[in-house]
Amino acid sequence: MSGLLDFLTPDETAAQFLARTHAEPISTGLFFAVALRPGQVLEVCGPSSTAKSEILIQVAAGRLLPKFWQGLLVGGYCEHVVLYDLDRKFDSIRLYHVILTRLRNLAGPQQLREDDVIAAAEEAFGRFRLVQCSSSLHLLAALKTADALLSSCKETGSVKLLLLDNIAAFYWIDRATTELPEYALQSEWDAQMSLQQAHACIAAELAHLLRERRLVLIATRHSALSAGGFDRGEVQDAWAFREFLPKPWQDLVTMRVLVRGHSQSRKLSASMTHEQPSFAAKWQMPHADAVQNFVVTEHMLLQC
Repeated sequence: MSGLLDFLTPDETAAQFLARTHAEPISTGLFFAVALRPGQVLEVCGPSSTAKSEILIQVAAGRLLPKFWQGLLVGGYCEHVVLYDLDRKFDSIRLYHVILTRLRNLAGPQQLREDDVIAAAEEAFGRFRLVQCSSSLHLLAALKTADALLSSCKETGSVKLLLLDNIAAFYWIDRATTELPEYALQSEWDAQMSLQQAHACIAAELAHLLRERRLVLIATRHSALSAGGFDRGEVQDAWAFREFLPKPWQDLVTMRVLVRGHSQSRKLSASMTHEQPSFAAKWQMPHADAVQNFVVTEHMLLQC
């Protein structure tokens, strides 16, 4: 009888279950994706010079800044942000400039000392972690050791966001390579592993981090403008999308937005200012027909 009672005893209450599983949406500050839930993966896809890295910079700045500073509402979250830079071209100086400009613009009637502004900007920028990767194997190794990095960040704050700049950076190089280099092989089983399989391992490691750490991932991806064929005389669709990354990555992505420059999309508003480069964004997954226009200002993305 006692065994039956033990079996019927609940493992946890409803309140304990909600406390364990509930997670607040994570604000991105982006007008087209205001908030994401832990475990979601947003892919920002577009050709060169379409503000993909700038989108990561704006998201990172919003998470790094404090919520309040010297009695002023900043609107940040005072968190650590980890960014994996596969292109090795991420502009950290631009990120610092965005943080500094946002703090300077808080002044209003209150006079802020420049030294205090710079000190606050440096403190916020100090919570940024940049990991540069020179190959798919380097990225895989970085993800394998990400737990240690994230744990060290949590000692002085929280980490809720992972950023990845150009997940497709090494794809075509890897596709032309049939086997792993000799220095990466440790056994006969490893010798049968291709770099294509390494991409599956990368997706698996990212999925593990998102699940165990309850993180959000925002990744950019460089892509060709269109899947249309000029040699067949077809009209190019500015919003055409062709998937070419391995299926493990496709399965990981939960949301995808396409971005285009003003010269690549005919749907940009004719009334948009040309003082700053103009861009357009459109949801591909989930699908939406609406095109949202925006410009990149000194410290933010401004919807038009």
